Amino acid sequence: MKKLYKDNVVNKDVLNKKVLNMPIFGKNCCSWWPISHFVSFFIWTLIWPHYWRHLFGLGVAWEGVEYFFKLLSTPKGEELKFKRTRVEKGEVEYEQWWSSSKKDVVFNGMGILSGLLIKGV
Repeated sequence: MKKLYKDNVVNKDVLNKKVLNMPIFGKNCCSWWPISHFVSFFIWTLIWPHYWRHLFGLGVAWEGVEYFFKLLSTPKGEELKFKRTRVEKGEVEYEQWWSSSKKDVVFNGMGILSGLLIKGV
């Protein structure tokens, strides 16, 4: 996507479109990205309920990978962007391509918990 849309990638990312407001997570929630985290971890927990700790750990580790990619994609001498401000009339959630987020870890955990409750584990 970055190659195709260059600097406009955050506005062209279909999962970055705002779908609902959840003030508990601040003014920037929520696009399809956190929802996709919830759904993915919910499904994975239904498939592998006994590995929920591993799934949670992988989710946290992936946020670390995204943070690393943010470091790599920030031009030398520029400050890291941690803003999660919607741009273009408040229609998108994330301002940069790689946005590690504590909120994603929370959505992962909620998906895991929901999966465990459904499975009765």
